[in-house]
Amino acid sequence: MLPSLLHLVRTEDDLVQQRALLYLHHVTKSLASKRLAGDRRAFQDLSSEMYSYVYALYSHLSQTLLQQVTISNQIFMQDRSDLFLFFFFSFLYNVDGDG
Repeated sequence: MLPSLLHLVRTEDDLVQQRALLYLHHVTKSLASKRLAGDRRAFQDLSSEMYSYVYALYSHLSQTLLQQVTISNQIFMQDRSDLFLFFFFSFLYNVDGDG
């Protein structure tokens, strides 16, 4: 079970990878709570094999998220300044048109 799960976590398909990571989360929680030596050994093997890959995946996704937030913030600020200019010039036009 674990080798196939690890293979699915490393797949390129985002949906399959997300589901495999969810299953990996549940399996890891289950194995971490076990007290028998065999179960602890399985948890140790799983964690040592997956740590570097999951950390690299986490790091990549965190960087992507931060970049998207930065870009969204820049777009929001640009839209906000454009909106301000629109209302400002509309106000000036209305004031000049009335007077």
